[in-house]
Amino acid sequence: TAQDDYSALYIASGSNALTLTKSNFTGNIANNKATVGIENAKAQVNNCNFTDNEVKASGSAIYVNAQEVIISNNIFDKNEAGANGTVYFASTSGKILNSNFTNNKALNGAGVYTGANVGIIISNSSFISNVASVEAGAIYLASQAGKIQYCNFTDNTAVNGGAVVLAGSNQEIGFCKF
Repeated sequence: TAQDDYSALYIASGSNALTLTKSNFTGNIANNKATVGIENAKAQVNNCNFTDNEVKASGSAIYVNAQEVIISNNIFDKNEAGANGTVYFASTSGKILNSNFTNNKALNGAGVYTGANVGIIISNSSFISNVASVEAGAIYLASQAGKIQYCNFTDNTAVNGGAVVLAGSNQEIGFCKF
């Protein structure tokens, strides 16, 4: 449990090409930001499990404000953010690949939430039974360059945009199942 930011791991400036792999993050609580925080660094998060983590603000599992981050082959289950996203991209370029988001909760974008200055690709991922109390049960893209492809969306709920909300420009969705 963290009093403020990053309840389990903080990857800071100067960390080049760090890879976080085959790790479990369970039951972590933070007041402001995320279980894992990645800021001003290049990183990959591969084959990890994020379960029952909670943050009062944004990014219950991962908060990204970095150079480039690739998130692949991860499981995000039963995480809760008081504001936005299980995975929150504040500003960066990144990819989310082959990951599963189930039973996560947030105000907006219960699975993934992006800020406006984000270029992101979300591909080959599943979003099942995620709940946003306002917008985007699965994904909220405010980004200026976003692509969602080959994803499955099942039983996600929100007041607006049960699965996806596109709030930016230059975005595309293709080959997805809703």
